[in-house]
Amino acid sequence: MNEWLKPIWLFGAGGHARVIIDAIAAEGKQRIAGALDDNISLHGSHVDGVPIVDAITTETIRRLGIRRAILAIGDNRRRANVAQRLDGLVEWAHIIHPQAHVGAKVSFGEGTVIMAGAIVQTGTRLGKHVIINTGATVDHDSLVNDFAHIAPGAHLAGNVVIGAGSLVGIGASVVNGTHVGSWGTLGAGAVAAGNIPDNVVAVGIPARWERVPACLVYPC
Repeated sequence: MNEWLKPIWLFGAGGHARVIIDAIAAEGKQRIAGALDDNISLHGSHVDGVPIVDAITTETIRRLGIRRAILAIGDNRRRANVAQRLDGLVEWAHIIHPQAHVGAKVSFGEGTVIMAGAIVQTGTRLGKHVIINTGATVDHDSLVNDFAHIAPGAHLAGNVVIGAGSLVGIGASVVNGTHVGSWGTLGAGAVAAGNIPDNVVAVGIPARWERVPACLVYPC
């Protein structure tokens, strides 16, 4: 391990953390100092060689002197809760796997991760703590808002807008110019051929939607 690389901590130690560990190693720009997770049964163990030290609390962060971190939490609502709770306490890093393609004039916010095989085309804007997962594609001039997750193999055409906190499921597609609302889910394999409102689950081809209880979609 190169001790001269910037240290980074993982907040979260589940399956999504393992993919982020791989991306950080491939990127070769940062070294992982450790992980925090609220599951106390994991404390003292390791995730892919990274020690899981303690819970994700302000006290732990201050005690360990943590300055830079990435939210290794796949669930959008929980990722938003943790980010908002720790706002201003740490610097949020971003991760881009070297096997991802990020086009010219792409912007992205703090904490965003772009995984292996993903393609993000020119003019696209990614918000804070966004996940562009394995093999997902986002075409030109799209907007993916804070805390959204574009799942493996999902595809967004050009000029698409994905609302804050929404999940575009595995293999789902969003046609050109479509707006998908905030804090909802476009199910696996679904095709969004028309605008989808906030706070819904949409499935099928073309996608049809139904509302879900607010507590299931908003960061409560």
